[in-house]
Amino acid sequence: VAEHFFLMLDEYRDRGDDGFEGLEVALCLDRAPSVRHLDEWLVPLSPICKLLASWRARGLKVQDVEDAQECKVFLSRGSELAGVLADEGVELQPLHEALSAVMGSSGCCLGVVTEGVAGELEKLLDFERPLELRDDPSGLWQCLEWSFWGGNDQGSPYEGGLRAFLWQLSLRQEEYHSYSVFEMLTVQFAYLPLCIHRTKAYAQKAALDSEHFGQSYMNCAPTHLSYAIDHFFVAGASDRAQETWVLMKSHRWQPVDWQSIHNTAIGYLPGIAHWPWWQAHPAVKPYIDFLERHFDLIAKERPALDWHANLQKDAFPATSNDKSWHKIEFWQDGALTDECDWTPLTCDALSTLGWGVAGDIVTRKLAWSIVEPGTRFAGHSGQSRRINIQVCVQGCEGAELHIDGTVVQYERGRAIAWQDGWRHEVRNRGMQPRWVFIISIPHPEYQLAWEASGAQWPDTLQRLNGKWRLAGPYDRV
Repeated sequence: VAEHFFLMLDEYRDRGDDGFEGLEVALCLDRAPSVRHLDEWLVPLSPICKLLASWRARGLKVQDVEDAQECKVFLSRGSELAGVLADEGVELQPLHEALSAVMGSSGCCLGVVTEGVAGELEKLLDFERPLELRDDPSGLWQCLEWSFWGGNDQGSPYEGGLRAFLWQLSLRQEEYHSYSVFEMLTVQFAYLPLCIHRTKAYAQKAALDSEHFGQSYMNCAPTHLSYAIDHFFVAGASDRAQETWVLMKSHRWQPVDWQSIHNTAIGYLPGIAHWPWWQAHPAVKPYIDFLERHFDLIAKERPALDWHANLQKDAFPATSNDKSWHKIEFWQDGALTDECDWTPLTCDALSTLGWGVAGDIVTRKLAWSIVEPGTRFAGHSGQSRRINIQVCVQGCEGAELHIDGTVVQYERGRAIAWQDGWRHEVRNRGMQPRWVFIISIPHPEYQLAWEASGAQWPDTLQRLNGKWRLAGPYDRV
């Protein structure tokens, strides 16, 4: 972790763009922004501006600043200012991003990180210790914050930040136990000012626009804490997952209202029903019946896909890139795809569903999902706005679906349905690839609210928050 931080910082330094002058203009020379807590804003701002002006006058770049006393003031006041900024909204987020980048790439931070990162990481990653957020008297964690979430040029191995790099490294090396290392860092950084501010800015925009709501990576804390809990379970560190859950539910800042550790959905909508199983719901049951009614036809045409090129590709490389999980999709951009040439009779049946572009209010799917024998695809949480309906066609014996802390054995020809936001994992203990045909549809309550609002997102949210729903629950497998 420490080695890659220094490599990332070196790469950024080689760019020659330290953001120093832009930060001084934005912070100190432009008219003071309108903030709710002006006194708290001005206290750290004055010494920072004096330092920035002094460094400019001496011809220093921020990466070259090493004076111990100046660095102490810069980091302490910068951390204080970041905390004030985190309480503000969308308008001041770019300023916070600039401050974080300059602090994180400064010579001051390089010194602090060089001196303290190894010891702090050893404490954080000591699994004999209870999970707790580390204190930050030296500014170490805020020095690392910008690097962890990203900031390097596009095309750089570090463009998505240290977290994304370590995630991909774990996948490439198939060392899933190492998830528990970098996700300990995720928990720490999720409660620091930059991620808090990104989360609040996302919430402001997401309340007004459905497309922004779907940009889950902008929802910093909930999205990455969801991944962290998922990955702790995948790594076999269930105790850390439980500790993270307890910390989240007890912390003074509550960025998301998850009600179960097994349902840490991406793009969580609290106003809709959250039930694991949905096959008996009146809006879902017709799809269950469709798959079971057309099962023989789907099964008959399946062998035509045995040599499909997608069987050599990963379905979702961010979850698994060991060629154990594949997909063949028949629906994209509001229409059936060219994959229908492989199974024309199946697609004739699918066309009777009457789908069109207007129904794509979530990422709908008509697809095959294939899991190789002797493998698993790692547990992950999807979208709360989507329901998945599946029927197992091939390799069902020994194949299991893990969801809501339970294990369900696939049965050939029997369709099941669950909400995508519940963490789900497939293990194929059998001797053949497991083939299921999947239909993914919008959550029924979400679809009803969307249609009743005339496709107006703010009104949709109001209706959902009013608990406007059908009877239920339909929570039995």
